Amino acid sequence: MPIELPDLKTAITKQEALDALWRAWMAYFGAPPARKESIWVICSQWALETKWGESMHNYNMGNVKSKDGDGYDFQYYGCGEEVLLAEARRWIAADPGLVKVVRSYTAKDGRLMASVWVDPKHWACRFRAFSTLVEGAVDYVGLLVKRFNLSWEGVERGDPALFSRLLHQQGYYTADVAIYTKTMTGVYAMFAKMPFDYDTLPIFTESEKDRISSLVSLTVWNSVGEALDEDDLVPDDEPKV
Repeated sequence: MPIELPDLKTAITKQEALDALWRAWMAYFGAPPARKESIWVICSQWALETKWGESMHNYNMGNVKSKDGDGYDFQYYGCGEEVLLAEARRWIAADPGLVKVVRSYTAKDGRLMASVWVDPKHWACRFRAFSTLVEGAVDYVGLLVKRFNLSWEGVERGDPALFSRLLHQQGYYTADVAIYTKTMTGVYAMFAKMPFDYDTLPIFTESEKDRISSLVSLTVWNSVGEALDEDDLVPDDEPKV
């Protein structure tokens, strides 16, 4: 049964992220990627979303939200959201002590929007939580493969710019596309220069194998028949890197 974990910052190094995501790819697909550039693409998006891991909580590598009944352990921590101004007012009316409008503005398409800050335990700041880095990495890869499958072409091609544009089209983020893409491309270049033994296959313990298998099944289960819901991720108004 899922449990609530205390909010815990779990900062990791770039090398640890690269290693974890390589292991996660192997665990999810049972084989290494056709090109190592694919891992660099995922690493660059992780770095952008979590400020190089400094803003990562309980090994949630993609700032993925949790909902009742999704089967994941969870945590709460304050976060920013970009929502319609009318929606922000409804949130405040329902939970006046937990939601604050930071600024309101008119979007390029003419919609009235609001940047809001949400405090625990509002439903919008409930996030998935993991006990180990490899578990969080497997869930992150699974999310991209299943939920954002239309963006996966960018990963397979090893193309961070394509991946960024497709993620925006699928609603992963609401930041400026040009800025997000430029940042992701720059981070990708950093990972490309990092030394790493890509020929060494990861070794998993039996307990890791069992937990990873359960996570893969959970990711697939949550993706079947589920329409894209933009509330599943933190829609940041600007990249964190």
